[in-house]
Amino acid sequence: MGEHTTILYLITATNAGGTEKALWELVRRLDTSRFCAHVCSLKKPGIFGPRLASAAAGFHTLALSEAGGLKAALNFLPACVRLGGLVRRVRPDIIHSFLFRANICGRLAGRLLGVPINISSLRVTEAGILPHFVDRMTAGMVDRYTAVSEAVRQEAMRRAGIAPEKIIMIPNGIDCSETSSPSGDPGIFKIALFGRFHRQKGHAVLLHALKLLDGQGLPVQACLFGEGPDEAALKKMAFDLGIADRVCFMGVVDNPVEAMAGMDVIVLPSLWEGMPNAVLEAMAAGRPVVVSRIAGLDELVQDGVTGLLCEPGNAEELAAALLRLARDRQLACAMGQAGRRLARERFSIDATVAATVGLYDELLHRCDKT
Repeated sequence: MGEHTTILYLITATNAGGTEKALWELVRRLDTSRFCAHVCSLKKPGIFGPRLASAAAGFHTLALSEAGGLKAALNFLPACVRLGGLVRRVRPDIIHSFLFRANICGRLAGRLLGVPINISSLRVTEAGILPHFVDRMTAGMVDRYTAVSEAVRQEAMRRAGIAPEKIIMIPNGIDCSETSSPSGDPGIFKIALFGRFHRQKGHAVLLHALKLLDGQGLPVQACLFGEGPDEAALKKMAFDLGIADRVCFMGVVDNPVEAMAGMDVIVLPSLWEGMPNAVLEAMAAGRPVVVSRIAGLDELVQDGVTGLLCEPGNAEELAAALLRLARDRQLACAMGQAGRRLARERFSIDATVAATVGLYDELLHRCDKT
């Protein structure tokens, strides 16, 4: 290895999302006297592209098509060829990949071009059989896996057959120095959902829960922050349910913690997850959370202490949880403060970066010995 360890971070996209933010937080906190970081996005740059470019020694894109199906398959091979050229130019000591397609590209490029260390990061409990089958077939190309939660780790071991000693859990971290203070209208109960407009995040469940709150005498407003393929369908659903006047589509925000000011509760009724930054940010901001009782989220939220857990897809249970917090603001405040303490104790961004650098050091030491 040279004076600096060169790392090529490979990620599927740089749009607004928890994985993208986690990578940016990692890259901008690396010790530049030890590490030289390059970032490559398979797809065209998104909102985190400029941020990553400013934090890294180099930012690259393979311009992989956003389309799926046959078009995506036809674009995949040329993207892999471009990735091979990038690896030859950068000559990384480590390829560290995030998200499924980037993981596969990183493994292939690393194996074919002799990159010493290859790390794949698993961010969600993948739906479907194919991702786990591909993981199983290519596991020999990976030196170490990181999992964002214990649930993701266990799922990877069970369904992809990854050996326990080959996969470690490194959770997302949050900058707990960021806080927000209430500044909204105390007469309106404000609910916020931060997440990509995709069925995974459960926006439709929240909209149906809002409809169920009709007739409860509760002035309510829901603010949906994000972007994604389901935005038009969700706007139509809000209109069809007769709640469009209570639902605001806020777009993407640079600082979610700041945007949480004035929100009474943060909701994430996801159908599946890994370890979403939005919940960590809500906890760091001192906001109570209402989330699905699913693997990953139940590692973050202590039911009845830092927030409330609801069955995934159950609009009635979600509506009841929201009504409970709206009617007991003292309970909501106590949950928010408990969440802030938990975030500071268990999910510090500094601890996450230190654990990742510790992994690099371990693998680099092993390479030196061989």
